[in-house]
Amino acid sequence: YKPELSYCQGMNFIMGFFYVIYQDEEKSFKIFTKVIDMMLLEILQNNLLAVKKNFFIMDCLINDLYPDLSQHFCNEHIESSLFISPWILTLLTSSFQYSPNSHYIYIIWDFIIFEGWKGFYKVVLYFLGKFKRDLLCHRFDQILFFMNEMIKNDYFILQEKIDVPLEIYYKREKEKMKSIPVKKRKIFEFERKFEILQNILN
Repeated sequence: YKPELSYCQGMNFIMGFFYVIYQDEEKSFKIFTKVIDMMLLEILQNNLLAVKKNFFIMDCLINDLYPDLSQHFCNEHIESSLFISPWILTLLTSSFQYSPNSHYIYIIWDFIIFEGWKGFYKVVLYFLGKFKRDLLCHRFDQILFFMNEMIKNDYFILQEKIDVPLEIYYKREKEKMKSIPVKKRKIFEFERKFEILQNILN
């Protein structure tokens, strides 16, 4: 499979996640290659521009959905590139090392498998919305620490107290993620804007 691709940071988390689920090396590898082809090939081919495009789209979506948080990030000189890189490279599977018993990672991957980058953006925006109140109270260093620690906190490892059965709880959370208004048309619009800006800069 694509011998021109060498090992890249994050591959081990994605492949390990699939192996834990399927307990079958061949099946895990086949799904792994499908995900690479669908979402990460351009990035793994050392295309820095592809990563920058993801950063740009994420910043635009945050501004669209949470303008108050976007303004706060701007005031604190925070861009998504400062916290989202490892999430992109591992497609959030790095959270699995902290929360192997949490079903949140499976909900996340439902969105990623069926919606690709649109699903990824939805999930990240959901995180930001869930913790927006905290983020609005933080300054630069605190924001970065909070974002880096997010995948280790109660949201994933379910130390927070819940008063309904887990199955119902996860179903509600999935519906909330699903309701995040990210449209393919909007993503395409931001992609075009990014390309235009790159052409101007070049």
